[in-house]
Amino acid sequence: MNKRAIDRHDRELQNEAFWKGLRVIQSCENIFHLEVAQKYTDLFIELFCKNKKGTLFATESVAHQYDTLQVALKEQKKKLN
Repeated sequence: MNKRAIDRHDRELQNEAFWKGLRVIQSCENIFHLEVAQKYTDLFIELFCKNKKGTLFATESVAHQYDTLQVALKEQKKKLN
């Protein structure tokens, strides 16, 4: 595979993981579900960031998707309270 094909494949996986994360968050029915959804978002950022010497470097798209997931978590938490 060439680099362009690999990058496209990675972006597709990233987008699939993002949309799955939103579905997971929106399906939360209690605080325990939200805790698991938070772990999912933490794994999302770790998986799709570059790790250099213990520091995570995110692309703009990964950072935006992560922020969106965090906002969705906060909104779902408000709905449950």
